[in-house]
Amino acid sequence: MAIIFLILQKAYCEPCWLFANPASKKIQNVWMEGYDDWKHIVDAIERHETSKIHLDSCLTYQQWRLHGALDEEQESVTKKEKSFWRQVLSRLLEVTLILSTCNLAFRGHREKADSNDPSS
Repeated sequence: MAIIFLILQKAYCEPCWLFANPASKKIQNVWMEGYDDWKHIVDAIERHETSKIHLDSCLTYQQWRLHGALDEEQESVTKKEKSFWRQVLSRLLEVTLILSTCNLAFRGHREKADSNDPSS
């Protein structure tokens, strides 16, 4: 599976670019950095598509495409945090609208911002 970026004039392997281990000694970095030898691209693609790293990356890629996430627990935590912060923003927006409707300030009844006395 090669993806060609017309702007850069290079071909990339999307599964390897996303999921291949860059520390592996057998990896062909050319497919992650971009392949631009257009005269030999057909042979290069055939060699690359039969490599173990590419096949492993494709399996991981397919799993990711089918399930939407590689780590469902992390996805669940992210959704909970997202929901929490949406509620916080919603409350802040409600408070802001109420204060603006009543022409009230956020900081209370003190007239000076640098005042240290909380009762004034």
